[in-house]
Amino acid sequence: MPMTRRRALALTAAVAAVPHIASAQANEPVTVHVGTQPAEFSADLFYGIDTGIFQRAGLSIDLQMLANGAQTSAAIVAGALNLGLADPLSVALAQQRGLDLVFIAPGCGFAMPWPLAWVTRADAGIVTAKDFNGKTIGTNGIKNAPSLMALYWIDHNGGDSQSVKWVEIPFSTAIGAIQEKRIDGELMAEPFLSQAREAGMHVTGLDHNTSATRWMVNGWVASRAWANANPALVKRFVAAMYESNHWGNTHTVETYPIIAKYTKLPEAVIPGMVKHPWIEQLSAPLVQPVLDTATRYGVLTKFVAATDLFYAGH
Repeated sequence: MPMTRRRALALTAAVAAVPHIASAQANEPVTVHVGTQPAEFSADLFYGIDTGIFQRAGLSIDLQMLANGAQTSAAIVAGALNLGLADPLSVALAQQRGLDLVFIAPGCGFAMPWPLAWVTRADAGIVTAKDFNGKTIGTNGIKNAPSLMALYWIDHNGGDSQSVKWVEIPFSTAIGAIQEKRIDGELMAEPFLSQAREAGMHVTGLDHNTSATRWMVNGWVASRAWANANPALVKRFVAAMYESNHWGNTHTVETYPIIAKYTKLPEAVIPGMVKHPWIEQLSAPLVQPVLDTATRYGVLTKFVAATDLFYAGH
C-alpha cells in the first residue's frame, strides 16, 4: 500500500503503541513497520517475509512501499515507520541536518557487472558519457548515492556532469517519460532495466572509470532513539536480515518467484536480470567510497566516516 498522509498519521499512532519486545508474549509476533521499494534491490526483505525468516524471529512485517530512500527516511523521522531502506548518502545527509538515523543492517551491494544503467531512447544517439552533456536526466532520488556515482562516471568518461539537468522521476514512470520525450533518459535499476529493454530502449552500463568497483547500495535504518528504546527488537530484526541476505546469496533460483511477486515483473524475465549481491555484514570500506564521492561533489559539506552511520547500541 502506498504511503499517504492519512496512512502516515495512522502509522505514527500505531508505532507509539508497539510494545517493547521484552513485554511481548514469547509466542506472539511483534509488528514492525518497515518502508521499502518494490524493486530487486530491496528483495532481501521480501525473502525474509516469504521464507518465514521473520516469523521464526517473532516478527510481523507491516510493509509500506515508498518511492525512494528520502521518503523512507522522512517517514522514520516522523515516527510513521520503525525501519526502512535507505542509501548511505541519504543517512549521512540526515545526520548533517541533525536527524540521527543509523544503519542497523546492510542491504545490497554493487559489483561487476553493475545492476545500474542509463536508459535512453534507441533513436536518441546517447551512447557515450559525452552524449549526456546538456541533457535532462531522471533519477529516483536527487543527490542520492547512485546519482552521485553516476556523476563521477560521466566526468571520468569524457562528459561534463555539471551540464546535466537532473529531475526526480520515479522508476515506475520513467520509461513513459522517456518515450514521451519529457526527459532524455533515466538512471535505472532492476526490475525497471528489464522493462526498458523489453520496451526497446537503449541501455548504457556504468562499468568503466567508476569511483568504486564494489560498494553498499543501501541498508536498513532506524532512528537511534528508537533503536535504543528497542534493543531486543533491533537484535531480532538484524539477525533476520543477515539470514535473509545469506539466503538470497545462496538460493538464486528460489528468489525468482519472490522477486516477481513483489515487483510485478514476469517471472520469465528474472533469470536474465543483473542482480545485486547481498551484503552479510555492515562494512565501512563498502560505504566510505560513496561518502567520499559525495564530499568530492560538494553534497556532503565535510568528511563523514562510514562508522558514524552504523548503530553500535547504547
